[in-house]
Amino acid sequence: MRLVTGTAQLGLDYGVANESGMPDIHRALEIVEQSFRNGINCFDTAKCYGEAESVLGECFSMLSSDYVREASVITKIATLGSREEIDSQIQDSIDKLQLAKLAGVMLHSPSELYEADEAVLEHFFNLTNSGSVGKVGVSVYTVDEAELAVEKFGAKIIQVPSNLFDRSFVDAGFFQKCRERGVRVYVRSLFLQGLFFLPLTSPQLKGIPGAHQALVLLHAFCERHACSIQELCFADAARFMEGDLVIGAEKPEQLLKNIDFAKKAENRLDIAEAWKSELNKLGPVLVDPRKWR
Repeated sequence: MRLVTGTAQLGLDYGVANESGMPDIHRALEIVEQSFRNGINCFDTAKCYGEAESVLGECFSMLSSDYVREASVITKIATLGSREEIDSQIQDSIDKLQLAKLAGVMLHSPSELYEADEAVLEHFFNLTNSGSVGKVGVSVYTVDEAELAVEKFGAKIIQVPSNLFDRSFVDAGFFQKCRERGVRVYVRSLFLQGLFFLPLTSPQLKGIPGAHQALVLLHAFCERHACSIQELCFADAARFMEGDLVIGAEKPEQLLKNIDFAKKAENRLDIAEAWKSELNKLGPVLVDPRKWR
């Protein structure tokens, strides 16, 4: 299982279950260093993740050049605008990250694909010829958006959500299609932005229709099978082993636990298989965080 360290938590108070807030630079450095120490050299960030790019760049500046030489960073831009604006955003990210090149750049929203001028879109997808960007793509929410980005626009990297409550990309065979096309997939929302870890009594669940019922089912399942929610998430993630799994953390110990669960995931495929039979018991679950109140 290929892990990618997500950095939204390094630049924002991110996640509905985040109780510790944004880590200071010392804790952020430890998260980044522990990533390298455990074989994770890819980092996912974005211009809209607050100070994440700058924090990540500062961490790189304090680490061994042997680590940083291997660093691979994917960032996202919020809007295309003009060709000049695209180039300015790319250079700004490179400067903040203190890197010579970005492994990839994605659009943060697929709506840009439909709204941008054709010449601007062409410029964006030709960034791979600039020498400063490895691959270009888009972050999406739905299978239709993803397939359009790959088939019509030729995206070579794509980021999709997938988790215990959302099997849409798995059911559509999207991961296999991307493998056949040579498209690299980055999977986010394994914990549904921390929703899985909210207490059943949390008032936040009131703004997410169907969430309380689904979490009751999830808690009961984990109790019956003597596993943690985190353990089940990683075991279930083995179904998209062809994708790179983006996992964020506010604390170094969270990162290390995630790495440990990822290493053991294939040993618990039994609980992932058992979870499949629970899905038809779920009512409508709102899995798009953009619609949460």
